[in-house]
Amino acid sequence: MRIKKMTACFGRLDDETIMLQDGLNIISSPNESGKSTWCSFIKSMLYGIDSSAREKNGVKPDKVKFAPVNGKPMGGEMEIEIDGKHITLARTTKSANAPMREFLATYTGTNTAVANLNGIDCAETLLGMSKPVFERSVFVSQNSLSVDSSPDLEKRINSITSTGEEGMSYTQADAFLRQSLRKRRFNKTGALPQIEAEIDSVKRERDAIAEDSEESARLTEQLSKAIAQRENASEEAVLTQKSQSDALSGKFAAFQDEIKQLEAHYFAAREKTAVCAAEAKGGPFGSLNAQETKAACAEGLSEEMPKQKALSKFWPLFLVLTVAFVLLSFFYLISILAAIVMLAVTAYAFFSGRKAKVEQKDYEDNLHEKYAAPDKTGIKAMCDEHLAALESLEEASNAQRVLSKQLDEKKAQLEKLQAQMMRQSSAVTSSPTAALDAQIEGFRHSLAVIEGRFSSLGDPMVLKTKLFELKAKQKALQDSYDSIALAIETLAEANTTLQARFSPQLGAKASEIMAFLTDGKYDKLMFDESFASSAKGPDDSRALQSGYLSAGALDQVYLSLRLAICDLALPEGNSCPIVLDDALCCFDDERMKRAIDYLSLLSKRRQVILFSCHKREKEYLDSIT
Repeated sequence: MRIKKMTACFGRLDDETIMLQDGLNIISSPNESGKSTWCSFIKSMLYGIDSSAREKNGVKPDKVKFAPVNGKPMGGEMEIEIDGKHITLARTTKSANAPMREFLATYTGTNTAVANLNGIDCAETLLGMSKPVFERSVFVSQNSLSVDSSPDLEKRINSITSTGEEGMSYTQADAFLRQSLRKRRFNKTGALPQIEAEIDSVKRERDAIAEDSEESARLTEQLSKAIAQRENASEEAVLTQKSQSDALSGKFAAFQDEIKQLEAHYFAAREKTAVCAAEAKGGPFGSLNAQETKAACAEGLSEEMPKQKALSKFWPLFLVLTVAFVLLSFFYLISILAAIVMLAVTAYAFFSGRKAKVEQKDYEDNLHEKYAAPDKTGIKAMCDEHLAALESLEEASNAQRVLSKQLDEKKAQLEKLQAQMMRQSSAVTSSPTAALDAQIEGFRHSLAVIEGRFSSLGDPMVLKTKLFELKAKQKALQDSYDSIALAIETLAEANTTLQARFSPQLGAKASEIMAFLTDGKYDKLMFDESFASSAKGPDDSRALQSGYLSAGALDQVYLSLRLAICDLALPEGNSCPIVLDDALCCFDDERMKRAIDYLSLLSKRRQVILFSCHKREKEYLDSIT
């Protein structure tokens, strides 16, 4: 296939067109002029743009990175020549979420569509390679000369070293087999652990049924023995317990009679106490105790009756004398003064007598009110009577307290006896017959529980059949697991053999190219299955790992590898253009010239498109053509 013309509205390319020819094409332009954009455009026209890609590690996906700066829809055309036919590939954008999704392939200069060519597998139809193979062989983007492995490239390499037909790659086959292996067992997950768990579960159910069967037989035997013991239980224990119960009942009745008698005495004593208390409170001393009564009595006896003054008794005599002095005053003037004096004395004596009577009356009223007695003799008698009532009350209260204590003690004894009777009753309940009844009931309950488990666990024969089937499945899975594990091991050995076949071929071809590029400085390159490289010169005692090479030498190693892969892994009959983006920027002038010489030779078999930020490549090519 040859690319003849490209027109792109892609990134910074604003409907720009580039014309290409057969052989080696060198496009020189400064940085940021669109060289890498043209390279990505070629890949996008062939394989389309992955609209599902997302930004990763700061790298934006192509649908964002190459969105046209002019705001137009992304798209373009690419005219190609293949097998003598000229075809125009066109990709346009109808939806912003699916850039360059619309595809059309026509014969150049016509509207005739090319049959069997669509936007999905366009590149594989034209180039005979998948996108991963394209990116790891003929397409060298900026700063990506190095090669990593991929399943598609691996398949193509395997086809070279085996049948020539592309099948499943070792990586894919190994991943598929290991996935199948994990489905069967991966740590504690997978079909095998699952069926092993089912087998263990069925075994546990089977063992549980066996244990329950043994336990059921044992309990049935014990139940029969307990029933026999119950039927033959001794009646003597029951009669003895009944006799003890009767004795306690008699004693209980006697205690009840004694309590009734004590209660009668207690109520009589309480009634007498109430009467004595009423009598004591009924006197003038009320609720006073003995000491208070004696103090009140002493206070009453100490009160003195008011005394009448002697002069007040003679007020009638003083009145007669006053009248006599009044009569004498008619004869003697001095008698007037004596009459006045005598009148004053008479008035004093009269009113003193009246006051004494009032005080006497108050004294008598006070005694009567406080003690209901006319005099001190009555107070003394009442005091003695109240003290006697208090003494009777004390005796009655003491008798009541004694009876109350005796009654409480009898009641306590009655409660103890009642508790003893209850224990006796419980003892009767827990007699040998009752104990056997409880034991029999326990055996029956345990047998019922086992019977319930039997019904839930199922038929032992069904479990046996299920266990047989599970073990058969387990054996089949285990055989399959062992077969897959053996297949993985065998596949790894086969892959090692294939690598041993391919690596020398790849190394020999890459060494040939490397020797040409370096003018014999390095004439031997070695690669492993991951394409890690080392280089050795004719005068070197040992090979140098890639990390010890200069940037320019390392680029030359990987360019040699890329070109060797193109020679060995790509079909000759349908050659694909080689696209290089600044692949020679780290080459010195001499090795750049040798690289151009080699690419010129290579361009006789397939189209080579080299983008460069230098003019030296173009100038050197012009000088040799």
